[in-house]
Amino acid sequence: MHSHKYEQRRRGEAATLGLYFYGRQKHAPPLPPEIIGVELRAARDYEQLLEEERFAPYDWAPGGRKYEQHVRECTGAKILRH
Repeated sequence: MHSHKYEQRRRGEAATLGLYFYGRQKHAPPLPPEIIGVELRAARDYEQLLEEERFAPYDWAPGGRKYEQHVRECTGAKILRH
């Protein structure tokens, strides 16, 4: 089993894999609930994002809900309209 370790570097963020456990699976320690909770929250957030983005082609097309909101609220879009 491996674990990720994230580090800030000059050129961004880098991940390294560290050894979490070595041996037979039946001897592996159980995962802490905090790790499982983080993974479940990340999966839920990603699912919500995909649910919203499912209609992006319709929302962002000219005349779509998000397109019209962007045109009304964005300073750059207001400048280009005039």
